Amino acid sequence: MKNSQTIPDLLDALRFPSGKFPRETIDQLIARRDEATPALLALFEDPGTVFEDTIYCEELLTSFATYLLAYFGEARFCPLLLDLMRYEGEGDDYEDYWGDLMFEDLPRILASVYNDDAQALSDLVLDPEAPHNSRSTVLDAMSILVAQGRMERSYLLHVMKKVYSPTVDNSNKFFLVSFVGIAAELQMREFESEVLVLLNGQLSDFDTPENYLKELAIPPEEARKNFFADHHHQPIQDIEKDMAWWLERALEVEAEDEEGDEGAPEWSDTDLDNLAAGTPVVREELKVGRNDLCPCGSGKKFKKCCGA
Repeated sequence: MKNSQTIPDLLDALRFPSGKFPRETIDQLIARRDEATPALLALFEDPGTVFEDTIYCEELLTSFATYLLAYFGEARFCPLLLDLMRYEGEGDDYEDYWGDLMFEDLPRILASVYNDDAQALSDLVLDPEAPHNSRSTVLDAMSILVAQGRMERSYLLHVMKKVYSPTVDNSNKFFLVSFVGIAAELQMREFESEVLVLLNGQLSDFDTPENYLKELAIPPEEARKNFFADHHHQPIQDIEKDMAWWLERALEVEAEDEEGDEGAPEWSDTDLDNLAAGTPVVREELKVGRNDLCPCGSGKKFKKCCGA
């Protein structure tokens, strides 16, 4: 690839990559960061267009652009990203666009481009009209910023008190999982009673009160070390490495679409008989802690996968 290529040429090469990571194109955009950044930001000016190009035209450009801007630590991307996280489109557009990215990397991407406007983050978290998954993702990003020392702990504490209050809709399970996870990982003992109520009730399948209390008992420095040992809390530093899971998943989805139902899980004869008779299929499973690997085999922590 020649250096004479224009920025639009390089971006076009990311729309439909050939199935492997476009390292040469990414390297050129990184080398020409000042020139590339305005063009990358312009891609996100209209959330509707972003959804349409990605979902219906099956382009991957904005996904690469998201990681590039996070790698750059581009603060101008923060308000554009928040606007995109508020947008739901039509039908399943929101789910189709974000997919695993919402659960896997978006909190650290948002933390990487944070522009010091804490109010903008808390406004989304506390907005009952915003998508629940976006609200919990922003809350997770705020926990990363607090751990990094880029946001006051007292501010996050203030927001979380509002999150778990009668005046805010906190019925969404994923939202509550974020609340409990942050309270445990940042050792926010101020919420101990609320967390125990949730773990003994609505979130009893997420983790145990015993595990939560053990996490509170960990020495603060060790807890901080554990927090940053989780790659979900680390900044975007190596685009190829950080996007590997996403590109692999994108290719899997494409293959699944081509295969149709061939990859569907098999049911045993007993399961089929029970279903035919109207008897629920019950599978005995061990309780999985939220920091354990997910039993589905994804390689992710339970809290970031099936436990979300």
